[in-house]
Amino acid sequence: MSNEIAAARQKLKNIPTLLRAEKLLSAIIALQSALMTISKSSLMRSEREEFDTLLNNSVHHISMDREFTKLCENPAAFKYKRGEEQELYKQLSEFTQSLQKNIHDDAHQKFEEKKRNRAIMFAAAKEHLQEGRIEKANALFPRVARDAFGDYLIFADIADCYIQEKMHTEALPYLKVALELNPTALHLYNKLAISLRKLEQFSTAEQYYKHAIKLCAIDEYLLFNISRLYADWGKWKLAEKMARRSIDINPDFEEAHKMVDTALYQQEELEKQFEQQRLNSYTSR
Repeated sequence: MSNEIAAARQKLKNIPTLLRAEKLLSAIIALQSALMTISKSSLMRSEREEFDTLLNNSVHHISMDREFTKLCENPAAFKYKRGEEQELYKQLSEFTQSLQKNIHDDAHQKFEEKKRNRAIMFAAAKEHLQEGRIEKANALFPRVARDAFGDYLIFADIADCYIQEKMHTEALPYLKVALELNPTALHLYNKLAISLRKLEQFSTAEQYYKHAIKLCAIDEYLLFNISRLYADWGKWKLAEKMARRSIDINPDFEEAHKMVDTALYQQEELEKQFEQQRLNSYTSR
């Protein structure tokens, strides 16, 4: 118990410091904790007198706090009297609930305001990009991203703006951050790999698609996009294979059927070219 009394004494002594640091809630919680300890302790007369002084001082400091006087309906009624510790504790609990609600409401208001400002800034950056004011867009989008760090959707939305303008190089960093924030978002793997394919970074795109297939191997559109990667890469056998897998899932997928036909034709052409080269090599001997 002596340790608890010593802790209560220290908490009361720390209250002025907490108030100077604008930590009203922490100061009130410290006072409540000390009251709880005192109310269940058998104190010697000297200790009782010491705590009376500490409690009076603590209550005085809190009642004079600027934030407290602004939020408390009747600061003058906030007093300490020996024997009425439970009543003071009740007052503090009621005020704490009110203070926590105000903190929550204030935080929510600030969050909504920040969200509105971010939306305005995003819209402005998007308009700059669409109107060809690239430098201005490139200056604004990072500010939007910094303001929304942790929200993968914002990064994905910025990337979409660049993709719509066929600026895949600029889209890549935002897509990569979005994917880091949400590693299970299948559509992000797809968008990232498509941008890499457009930039002819085929092997890197393939790696992202391999991760995507681990998440979902029965998405016909994902499989078809992989077949398009292999087609652009000139790997027609693999393009055919992935297109057929897509058709296995959706037999009516017309584009996948066309890809199979194209892949078979290209393989036949390559075979003809190979055969012609072999014949040319044989006749030239």
